[in-house]
Parts: sequence; structure tokens; C-alpha cells
Amino acid sequence: MKQKVLISVFIVFAFFSAKAQYFADYQLSYIKSFSDSLIVKLDMFSDIPPANNFDIEESISRFSDLFTDPIKDIVYNDIKQKPKFISVFNYTELMKKVFPQGLSVSYILDSAVFYLPQKIDDTTFIIHVKIPKYLAGLTQNSKIRYVSYMAYLTIQFNYSNYNFTNFKLTKINDYRVILNQISDKKMRGLHVGFSTNIYTTDFNLKSNKSYYQRTNTYMTNFGLGASLAWFVSSHLALGIGANFLYTRTYSKVTSDNSNIEKTPQYDSDSDLYYLFVNSDLEEIFSHEIIALPISLIFKSGLYNKTGIWAKLSVAPNYLISSELYVTGNSSRSGYYPEYNLLINNLPDYGFGNLTYNNKFPTNFNKLIFTADVSLGVAIHIKSLSYLILAANYSQSISPIGYKKSIYLDDYYTNCGQPKNLSLKNFGITLSYNIKL
Repeated sequence: MKQKVLISVFIVFAFFSAKAQYFADYQLSYIKSFSDSLIVKLDMFSDIPPANNFDIEESISRFSDLFTDPIKDIVYNDIKQKPKFISVFNYTELMKKVFPQGLSVSYILDSAVFYLPQKIDDTTFIIHVKIPKYLAGLTQNSKIRYVSYMAYLTIQFNYSNYNFTNFKLTKINDYRVILNQISDKKMRGLHVGFSTNIYTTDFNLKSNKSYYQRTNTYMTNFGLGASLAWFVSSHLALGIGANFLYTRTYSKVTSDNSNIEKTPQYDSDSDLYYLFVNSDLEEIFSHEIIALPISLIFKSGLYNKTGIWAKLSVAPNYLISSELYVTGNSSRSGYYPEYNLLINNLPDYGFGNLTYNNKFPTNFNKLIFTADVSLGVAIHIKSLSYLILAANYSQSISPIGYKKSIYLDDYYTNCGQPKNLSLKNFGITLSYNIKL
């Protein structure tokens, strides 16, 4: 027989109100004493001898007698894990099958935590006990199985005419399951968040012309946002948001086709000519955007613990404003083979020396859809508020709409309509979130 320390401390948790205390302190001592005795028996009778031992059925019978109804009462399946819960009867059958050479189980009573009794009806009450459980045995495959976890016992008893009777177990649970249930209850509902993000943008205007070169330099961009998320569990949520983004991209652009094959063009009179361009320019695209993401959110861990945060979103992006700021110089001339004529200075036809320090409105689509992914950590602060620090990436998944020239020396004029043009953002988001 195992030696146990039968003294433990009654702990009253704050989530039980004063109304839950149906018994005086001396009565609580009786309840604890009876519960202690039941747990000692549970510790003794949870062991089973080898399958060929004639005492095995008696041992199983003693274990089953500790429950109100071995057919209906359920226990956490710490033997196979699937299904998660099984009846006491099925559990004992599983013990015999999986551990033919016997099983050793221990409940550490001196580390038990007792909760206040709860009333079921006029004469029936239950009490919950959190207690460490250890299980060890050699399986039918000759593999050692060792399990340790915090068990959560439900003990039922009757109280009538000042007498306590019929202390029996109704359920053995895993306390982690209880914590997950509490976390689900805490997290379910509406959460509001406020965010700021710092990011860079890649506007991938790539040229297949050897004479036209673009060199991009990443700029620091900023955004602000607000979001609502409805958590259906402690881990999963659906969210919507509204973000304001100020996006800029910088490019150094050079073009010189004077020593290579000329570029055929047609002027406003439909006459063929060959364009000569020598330019040295700087371009800054700037966009003010309102994004309205729809998101699927995942958070790992319990509600009051730091965990992994992940989010997948699809967002319509509305361009409030979009412009291109150009500085630099360009020299343009045209050769008309039909007339054997080289024109160096004819502004009405776009020929001559140009100096840029101008802003041009773009002709991009006003509505662009993006796909976004974020991965980071959710850092618990207090109660149901938390910070999210995440890396994020987004990319446009609908056409940008660069379908005509913005100014004389732009990409469209030199290279034609761009293919597979997209906006890509890389950044870091900091968000403060709280459950309402």
C-alpha cells in the first residue's frame, strides 16, 4: 500500500461567489475528509495486476465501485488519447488490453487543490479536486508508457439531515481541458484592435529593354488601422478592419538608346519615326490607400498566455490619391525614315530637351485587391487585453491598371504596358487589442 500524506489545503478561488458556500467551515472539513478517503481508494485501486493474475477482476471491480455509474460516468482517456473521453467500463477494458503486464497509477494527495462544493439539487452536491496523476506501464507492444498530468476529479455526495453520504466519483478529467474550456469562454466574443505598421513597398516595374534601367530604393512607409474580430474559440476568429496606408516607392531611371536599335513609334499624324531617348530621372510613386481586410485569425495558447499569432486576409484597397513625382532631365529626338529627317526640337511632337520637376496623376485602378499574411506573437498584458507584434507581407492579386502613358519618359512610353505588375509590402505591425 502506498504511503500518502493526507493533509491538503482547502483553496477557495475568486470565481466562486459567497453564495456558493452552502456549508460552514467545520462542514467543509468533513467534506474534505470524506473526499480524501475516496481519493486514497482511487490511488490504491487504480493499479491493476498482470492479466494472468486472478486478482485482476477484483481490482477492476474495486476501481469501478468508486464511481456512481461505471457505464455512464466518463474518464479522460490517458491510455490511448482517442477518443478523448470514454466510460469507466471501457477504460477498465482498455487498461487490461493495453497493459497486459499490469499498470501503476498514483494520485498525489498532498498536492491536491479542493474547490468549494456546488449544489446540484436539494440533497446532491459535487466538489472538484485538482490533483497530480502519474501513470506508468508496459504496453502489449513492450513499450513503456509514462503519463503525468494534472487530473480534475468530480466527486458527488449527498447531504441530508446533517449527514454526508455516498461520496462517489462521476468524472476524471484533464485539467488542461478545463483550462481550455475557461479560455474559450473568456476569449469568445468581440475584440477591438488599434494598430500601426511600418513597411516598405516593392513596385516591380521590370524592363526587358537593355537601354532602360530602373534601380529601386526601398522607402519607409506608415499605416494606421482599426479592427474588429469575433472569436469563436480561444484560438480562432473572423475579423474585419479599416487601414489607412501611405505608400511610396522610389526609383532611379536611366534610358539611352542612341547606340542600339531604335524604337519605332508613330506620331499624331500616323507617320513612322524612330525615337532616340537619353534620360536621367528619379521617380517617386505615392499612394494614399484605404484597405478593408477580411481576415481569418489564429492564436495559440490560453487567453492569459503569450502565444503565436497568425492572420490571413483578403482586402479591397481603395486609392484615395495616386501620383508620380518626377525630377531630372531628358533629351528626345526622332528620325523619320520616309523623309530622311532627324528632328531634335519640336515640343508639339515631344522632341527636345526636357527638365522635370513635376507631379503627374496616375491612371491606376481605383480598386485593387490584395492578399495578406501576418505571423507574430500575441503578448498578454492583463485581463483580456494583449499586444500583437507581427511581421506581415501583402501582395496585389488584381490588376493595377497601368494601361497608358503617365508622362513622356515613363515606363509605358519606353517599354509598353507592363506585364504581371504588382504591389508588394513587407513590414512590421504593432497592435493593441482588447475584448469588449
